[in-house]
Formats: sequence, structure tokens, C-alpha cells
Amino acid sequence: MPLLGDGVRTAGYIGMYAQNLLLSLTARGYHGIPQAVLGVYADTVRRSLGVPKELKLLFGIALGLGDQTSPMHDIGMGRIPLHQSVGRARHPRRPRQPLGPRAQARQRFQVSYTRG
Repeated sequence: MPLLGDGVRTAGYIGMYAQNLLLSLTARGYHGIPQAVLGVYADTVRRSLGVPKELKLLFGIALGLGDQTSPMHDIGMGRIPLHQSVGRARHPRRPRQPLGPRAQARQRFQVSYTRG
């Protein structure tokens, strides 16, 4: 991960990039598996690939073609209904504050201007 900004945004951008990369792989018939555990072996990865120490290893992605005959493809991951995992925030309405003199004048001008 390059040393840019606060690191948090950079990590977010890298995550979005990785998601798009994985979706692009799938669209082209390839497979990818993100692996965060590579961060545990950051020094080994640095030595093997010649990555400078000032760069952080966030995760790696294994790329390739999956074995369609593998029993792993038969594992089904169920999902709960959408209404059980997504909610709508309900915010109480705030009472309207009285307009100050400048806002009242601006409102009168807009009303008179739009009426012609």
C-alpha cells in the first residue's frame, strides 16, 4: 500500500480497486481469492518479491481458473431476507426555525421574482 494521505482512504481505494478487479475476473471466466492472511507473512512476501519496507502489505489476491469439478462448488451459502439485514433510518422531524430578517427578505424576493 503506497504511503498516501491518512492511510485509511488509501486502504478504502485499494479495497474498491480489488472488488472491481475480482468482478472483472469473474466476468471474463477467471477466479480470484483475496487473502488478508498474507499480511502475517509480509516480510517473506517482501523478500520474495523485492517490495520495499516502506510499503505496507494489505492483502494478496490469488488469480486463476477454478476447478469446476471440485466439491467446494457444492457448498451453498444461504442468505437471510433483505428486510432482516437492511433497515431504514427514521429521523424525527425538526420543527421549523423562524426565518431571520435576511432570509425573510430573500424569500420575499424569490416569491415576487418567480410570480412575474
